Amino acid sequence: MIGKLPLLGFADGKLSVRHPAAGTFELLASQLAGAQAVTRIAVPGQPGVRAFEVQRDGRGPLTVLWDHRDAFAGEDEPAVRVILPWTDGTCVVTDAFGAARAERPAGGQVVLPVSVTPLFVSVT
Repeated sequence: MIGKLPLLGFADGKLSVRHPAAGTFELLASQLAGAQAVTRIAVPGQPGVRAFEVQRDGRGPLTVLWDHRDAFAGEDEPAVRVILPWTDGTCVVTDAFGAARAERPAGGQVVLPVSVTPLFVSVT
């Protein structure tokens, strides 16, 4: 397994090359920093969706979710619509590649298109 998914590489004898997976790993580590507890969240009507709430020390909670499907063929499937209860005001939705956007909840919930790519949802 060594070398199958490198994060960094050498150039001219120095560990100075960042591979694409390094950014995703760094994002995951920063989102989970201070994690104290993780709780599974049931998503009614979406049995394939994996959703978790992460309680973080000194920061608001984080919701992490994705649709569990084939890692390659699943990219071609349309996103599923997931409704999350949300009463904390505007949230930031960041995908595993670092693309972030603000979502304004309506009626105490936020509606998200969820695919095989994990999303991190947090309070702004």
